[in-house]
Amino acid sequence: MLFDDGYRVDALVTDFDSTLTVNNTTPGVLEIIYRHAEEPDTTREEMGELVGAYFAERREAIEGGGNMEEMLERWSRVERKYSAIIASYFTGVTREEMKEEGYSVELREHAGQAVEHLREAGVSVAVDTNNWSSSLVTAALEDRVSVDDVYANTLVYGDDDACTGEMIFDNVDPLAKRDALLDYKQKSGARQVAYVGDGLNDLACMAAADIAFAIKPSDELLDAIQDYGLEDQVRVVESWDEIELTLRTDK
Repeated sequence: MLFDDGYRVDALVTDFDSTLTVNNTTPGVLEIIYRHAEEPDTTREEMGELVGAYFAERREAIEGGGNMEEMLERWSRVERKYSAIIASYFTGVTREEMKEEGYSVELREHAGQAVEHLREAGVSVAVDTNNWSSSLVTAALEDRVSVDDVYANTLVYGDDDACTGEMIFDNVDPLAKRDALLDYKQKSGARQVAYVGDGLNDLACMAAADIAFAIKPSDELLDAIQDYGLEDQVRVVESWDEIELTLRTDK
């Protein structure tokens, strides 16, 4: 199906980390946290233990059997649990620091150009991410990738513009990402929506979209696509140029 603008969809929703960006932004964010810690070495040790416990529970949730929905529900509980713990470590981090980190993020080649072409043709575009900081995400996009909406989590800042150690969990797990995708499809009035992602936390969105793209996907995502029978739903691509070309071609 082609719409009047020549594209196969009238809305596109994309992940942020390692999809629009070259690398995941978490390491840089953790370095900001360590700079604010009273005892950086202790905080690094605590974070290492926390990450180890998280990945152990994450693996157990993913490998726990059942259908895709059951797996996603288990995993989403793990994400909510550990995000609530992580939030306190942001205490003292300023909004400006998160924005500066966003400005330094390297975007994938042609990502901004492809999104611009889509929007010029009337295709609305939203970012749908589990990233902890909406300030970081919007700063990374500023003047480089113009989008119509952003779904992300939000750090809470006090009057001094420093984080209080609280976070508004608007989009913290895979099921929340799917809810955001469906919300945007309804809000934008889209008849067909495409989704772009790279990791396993994009699986629910890929299954819910009308067409999905896995850009340089993780092995974990590739295995899940096969395990849950989504080979016809998800196209594996290497670049944003390829995504745009595919959306413009009625095959």
